[in-house]
Order: sequence, then structure tokens, then C-alpha cells
Amino acid sequence: MLHGDLDFTQEYTYFVSYDPEIAQAIINDRTPRGLPANQWSIGPAILWVPLFLLAHLLANLIDVLGGTIPTDGLNNFYQLFVLLGNILYGGAGLFLTYRLVQEFVAEEAALVATVLVVFAGNLVYYMTVAPYMSHPVSAFASGLFFYTWVRRRKQPGVETAALYGFLGALMALVRPQDGVFIALPFLARCLMSAAVCGGMESPMNGNAGCAMPWWLDWSLLPHIVPKC
Repeated sequence: MLHGDLDFTQEYTYFVSYDPEIAQAIINDRTPRGLPANQWSIGPAILWVPLFLLAHLLANLIDVLGGTIPTDGLNNFYQLFVLLGNILYGGAGLFLTYRLVQEFVAEEAALVATVLVVFAGNLVYYMTVAPYMSHPVSAFASGLFFYTWVRRRKQPGVETAALYGFLGALMALVRPQDGVFIALPFLARCLMSAAVCGGMESPMNGNAGCAMPWWLDWSLLPHIVPKC
């Protein structure tokens, strides 16, 4: 961002300085345009931009006041802001998980479920030992997508579909494998329509097969799915 180019030679040299041979191997892996390849997704960088800009603003302010923090965008000062922000992103993802579960169960059960999410997977590791990875922002992006889906599932329309598309795209940019979740609202809508059009009972009448798509609910592109 500060250099105004897509040449990551300086970044690779700086961050892999502990092993010059590995750094050189990464730099030698070139794109068709002759630039060092970048295998990492762009989504985390997008979400880290506000943190980076805040660090750069403060670094320049400290420099004006007589401080000695380099404004190179790479040093520990910048990394501190990004890493702390990444932890906050992970926390926000867990909060969204709590609010999501709270839509279906009591507050106490939602809290227990959220705590289990923390310790049942590796998120706690990536929020403490390795907060420089994409997992915390992935938890935030996917949590925001699912929370929005649940909150807007009874508001079908183009605006809702566009919102799903935007949040789903952000989710996929952070971790491409998360992009498969984008299809879930549409599939839920299809299942619901198939259940209703097929004359199945309402979930209120105890039909489990029909209850599942209603629980998943619908919203995405309702005008595409045929109505009965």
C-alpha cells in the first residue's frame, strides 16, 4: 500500500529474514509478469487495512513529535496493531456466533455453545499463539454472513440477496473454502419451496422433513425459485 506496487520482494525479504534461502526461494517463484508470486488470499489484507492505516497514522504522529518509529509499514509497531486487531476480529466472530445461536436457544445455552466452539476447534490457538493467520478474520467474516442470513431470512428481496452476495464474497476472499457457504441460503430456499409445493406439512405440524428447510429458512433470490 505504501509502495504503490504489487512487488512483494521487500516484504518477503523482511518477514523471512530468519532464513535467507527460503526468502530467496519465495522471491524466485515468479508470476508471468515477472513479480514474486503471492499465494495468500487478499481478504485478510482488506480487513486489516483500517488497522494498518491507524498504525501508520500514529507512527507518523510520533515521528512528528520526535519519536523514532520507522514508517515503513513492516516493523513491529505495525504488526502489533494488525495482530491485536486480528484477535478482536476473532472475538467479534465469537460474539456473532453467540448472537446467532441465541436466535434459536436460551442465552445460557447460546453461551455454552459459543464456549464449546472456542475450545472444540483451533480458533483459540490462532487467537493467541498465531494471531497473524487468517483464521480469526475468517471466523468474523463467516459469523457475519450467517448472522445476517438468520436476521434477514424473512426479508426476501434483491437487497437481501445483494447483502448475502457481498458478505459471501468477503468470506470467500478471506478463505476461499468458506465460499461454499454462499450457496446455503439459496439451497434452503429451494428446499423450502420444494417442501411447500410438494404439499408437505408445515413444520408446526411435526413433519421433520419439512421442518429442516424451514429452520434453515430462505431469502436469497426468491424471484428465481418458482412459487406454487
